[in-house]
Amino acid sequence: MTVLCWRRAGLSLSSSTWIWAPVSPVSDVGVNGIAKHLPALRFLRLAWCKKMTDYGLTGLIEEVPPEHHEHDAEGQCKCTRKANVSNIFNPPKDPHTLENGLLKLSVERTADKLRSGTVTPLSNLKALRSLDISNCPQVTDTGLVTAIKFQELKSLNLSFCPDLTDATLKSVAKHNPSLESVCLSRCNQITDAGIMGIGARLQRLSSLEISGCDKLTDISLQALGKNCHRLKTLDVSYCSGMTVSGVSQLEARLKTLVSVKKACVGAVGDTTRLFLRH
Repeated sequence: MTVLCWRRAGLSLSSSTWIWAPVSPVSDVGVNGIAKHLPALRFLRLAWCKKMTDYGLTGLIEEVPPEHHEHDAEGQCKCTRKANVSNIFNPPKDPHTLENGLLKLSVERTADKLRSGTVTPLSNLKALRSLDISNCPQVTDTGLVTAIKFQELKSLNLSFCPDLTDATLKSVAKHNPSLESVCLSRCNQITDAGIMGIGARLQRLSSLEISGCDKLTDISLQALGKNCHRLKTLDVSYCSGMTVSGVSQLEARLKTLVSVKKACVGAVGDTTRLFLRH
């Protein structure tokens, strides 16, 4: 499924308002085509697109010749996993500057390309209201920070993105002021700092799913209770770092809450972890 196929068939999609992508087929080329040719898009579901990488989200797909792409045993591109295929994602020559340097360098070079006006990131979809990029294992902070900047976006699903960190949450909170629903289930790299940033900036937040995020503690709950006065639904199931007491205190403090999922909070056994991992 690519926009190019539709265009060649003589179909006009510039006024389309939604796309539901089937599992897996959409690659970087398709995502880039969507960003370029569907400016009126309001709803976009890219869940389970395992071939999609940061190159597609940022619009940099044309920068990497096909013959230079590295693939894993299943034939999937590993461009965002290793920084040896393009001058955009190359690590610095001095190995001592590599600590967190790959992400920093990638973001800086991506920003340079965006300023040049030669690429079209997903953020070109100014009318977007709902975005689902869940279960996309090859996307990282580099692509998400660049792509998720929508003034009117109301719903965002980034669950099961293993390389997502607080850097993405900080950017999302800063550049998406209209967000009402956020799903971050099983994003195991995020910490209390990321949730605190979301709570402080997203004043319209009414629904938050952070189930299975092991690094989150009661500090996140306290931040939500302090700042998220419109929060109605919350899912903290299987958050082993939180406590039942902390959840109860939040429920008592935040009168707007109507639904709180809290199964196995603070006590996640090996069986549950195995279930969540799959």
